[in-house]
Amino acid sequence: MLRTPPFRKAPRLLFSRPAVLIAVIGATAILGMVAALTPLFLSSASSAALQRELEGRCPASFAGHTANFAPIPEARETLTDLTSGDPSFSAPRIYLEGGLVTASNTDGGGLSIPIRFTGRDEFREHIELIEGEHGENPYIDDVTARDLDAHPGDTVQFFAQGDTYEFEVQAVYRGLYDRLADPYWCLLEDVLAVTIMGDLQPPLVLVDFDYFNEESDVFRRVFAMRHGIWELPVQIHGLTVTAANAAVAVMEAPNADEHVDNSRFGEGLSIGSDLPLVTKRVQALGEALQSSILPLAAVVLLAAIALVGGAGSYWVDRRKIELQYLSTWGAGSSAIASKAVLEFLFPTLIGGVLGCGLANVVIPLIGPSTDVEVSSRIASIWVTGGALLVALVAVAAVVGMRSRTLLDHAPHSRASMRWRIPLAVLAVAGAVLVRRAIGESAVVTEENQLVGSVDPLVLFLPLLTFIAAVLIVAELVIRLFPLIRRGGARGHAAFLASRRIVSAPTLVIALIAGAALPVATLIYASSLTRSATSTIDAKGKTFIGADIATPVFDLIEPPGTLAPVSTVVIKTERAELNGETVDVLAIDHDTFGLGAFWEEEFASVPLQTILDGVHGDSDGPPLDAYIANGQASNGDLEAARGTASIRIVGELDTFPGSRRSRPLLIVDRDRFVNTFADSEGRLLGSRYLLWTLDRTETEVETELAQAGFGYAFTTAATTTLDQLRFAALVWTFDFLEIYSALAGLIAIGAVLLYIDTRQRARNLSYALARRMGLTRREHLLAGVIEVGSLTVLGALVGIVAGRIPARQLYLILDAVQETPPAPRWVGAMNVAIIAVIVAGIVSVLAAFLAQRTADGADTSELLRHGE
Repeated sequence: MLRTPPFRKAPRLLFSRPAVLIAVIGATAILGMVAALTPLFLSSASSAALQRELEGRCPASFAGHTANFAPIPEARETLTDLTSGDPSFSAPRIYLEGGLVTASNTDGGGLSIPIRFTGRDEFREHIELIEGEHGENPYIDDVTARDLDAHPGDTVQFFAQGDTYEFEVQAVYRGLYDRLADPYWCLLEDVLAVTIMGDLQPPLVLVDFDYFNEESDVFRRVFAMRHGIWELPVQIHGLTVTAANAAVAVMEAPNADEHVDNSRFGEGLSIGSDLPLVTKRVQALGEALQSSILPLAAVVLLAAIALVGGAGSYWVDRRKIELQYLSTWGAGSSAIASKAVLEFLFPTLIGGVLGCGLANVVIPLIGPSTDVEVSSRIASIWVTGGALLVALVAVAAVVGMRSRTLLDHAPHSRASMRWRIPLAVLAVAGAVLVRRAIGESAVVTEENQLVGSVDPLVLFLPLLTFIAAVLIVAELVIRLFPLIRRGGARGHAAFLASRRIVSAPTLVIALIAGAALPVATLIYASSLTRSATSTIDAKGKTFIGADIATPVFDLIEPPGTLAPVSTVVIKTERAELNGETVDVLAIDHDTFGLGAFWEEEFASVPLQTILDGVHGDSDGPPLDAYIANGQASNGDLEAARGTASIRIVGELDTFPGSRRSRPLLIVDRDRFVNTFADSEGRLLGSRYLLWTLDRTETEVETELAQAGFGYAFTTAATTTLDQLRFAALVWTFDFLEIYSALAGLIAIGAVLLYIDTRQRARNLSYALARRMGLTRREHLLAGVIEVGSLTVLGALVGIVAGRIPARQLYLILDAVQETPPAPRWVGAMNVAIIAVIVAGIVSVLAAFLAQRTADGADTSELLRHGE
């Protein structure tokens, strides 16, 4: 039998049937994409986490840095040989930091000032010249040029350990005091950062490492450390975990005494770096993501395999007459299943390759990072191959069962639906038990506190809620069959649609479930992702008080464009109120609302009421105060080395600048200064903070520098909290959103195949109905009513089934519970509206597909075979 033409030609027969071919390729393409995306997304997330961690650090902290050793040329050659085989490393570069020496202009002009010689490889590419041209002599900055009254070509003398030396000025460059954010210069922060009093550190004179003869006395006298520090810079862009591990291995090689000859370096070469710790943490994040994502991926993968199996059922319906003919020649269900597998083989491979290729193409667009490990791309191919193999087995099983039913001519038994209510009860009970098992926190934190992951039960709760909602609603629809039947008397289309609905309870459940599953998953994931992202943003801004917080050195007036969006507050930590440790925040009545991060959810009273409440009518004590994150009674406050009586006028849940660890006392700034400042107007033990909204760190720093205000540093809300603690949470639900979209494609494909299959079974009744006067328009409208009513209802059920567990869990998906405010709820109503619209469009497409199938049927052939 297997050698007969229908079986020998099977591998190419499907290509002559475009409809089935497209269905198979489409189904397997979705399967291939679902299978390939999991390893790709996990790799993309790990790369994003690694790069995010490294971008927040100075390269000197994660690139290898070596102990001092000599001579410089041989050290450079050794380090170059060590790192040249790893593309993650840039060329080794040296940093020479000299001690302070006193310099003056030889012509007698200018001042005598301290300077510091500094050697940096490639420094000419990272400075801006003001005067002169590039050359081999030392470069001075504009501050030095001003103080020494020196210009290119002038001679400067300096004194080192009692001796006098001279150098010729090569050029004048723009000072580096405001450029420490540049990764190339950030290593110099300790020698260039503005002092706590707002003064500039001694300026740098830049030289090549070989400007001084390294064996000369002047070299040893200028540079306090004989040869400074070597850096092995790691390129962050494009860095993956595998590449980082390889870089760590390179750095650790000298310590093993088997890869590098250390004998020439005296005490030997020792390389230290933060990269191993960062890589270890990122790997922990990857493992946490796997525990959340793999169960979800398995469920969606099974759904995609079921879709391919459904294409097998579609194949049986399209080839029914042919299969009956083969049966008369002795072909059993096993042989027909083998024939189906042979026909599916090449289209399945084509669809799988398309899906896997598409996943690799889109992952840079939908993944957290554009960088994916090569090993993960290979893994995606293997996973896709395994999924395709399982799908072919599913096709064989479906075709075998369908053909056995078809060829045995056994009478169809009416399926019992008594399982609906017990299953719904079990789903509700399961959802309640899962919610209790999750407890008060859905974030699982490792013992080492490196990362937090999402409890896998969080992914099962919406599934159980979805099953319960679908079964309950479907049961209500089935109970309303008599009413639906009476409503069908209003016209031919309504009559046909109502009779089709009430005659097929399985169709009711299938269409409602098919529409509800992707919608519920998408609403659930979108709501939690948006809520988590909004919570992170609010926590960061509450923690520092605004978008940007800048410690300043006095009660300044915010300059320039900062004035409309800034306020200056006074923060006093660990004060004493009635023996209890509290923080004190002194706020300005007129400007606090301009620069502080405030939301109405913070308190039950408006901000203006709080400002007016602490402002009071007098300047002296008692000071009126609100208290946040705690309770307190009136009493004496000991702060800023002074004491004053306090009158509590109200309690708040959260306030900008507050912590969970200590209550925060909010008082008026002017009254606080008048009460606690000393005779010179100083507040000992307090900090002045400039809070700014809607500005970046660079914009704030530029405005302050131009106005001449001293500041120590700036802090942005986006970088304050440990973002990696939230990464597993946000990326888990991002992944769930992606798979929700794929589940939607699966559901749409399944609905279209199902409707087309059912229409083929109805073609004979349609042909008879046409002869009795049913028009094409009425038949099409009946299809829209039948499918549209159930799919739109399913979408609405999905919205409810997604929002209920999301509202249950958003409060306990908090990776940093110690930081207020509590998690915020951000719904996904725009997604819900789009889902309902898409459900309506799909129902119309399904109705047109059914009409096209009905129109293509051969009426005489149907009547002849009595289908």
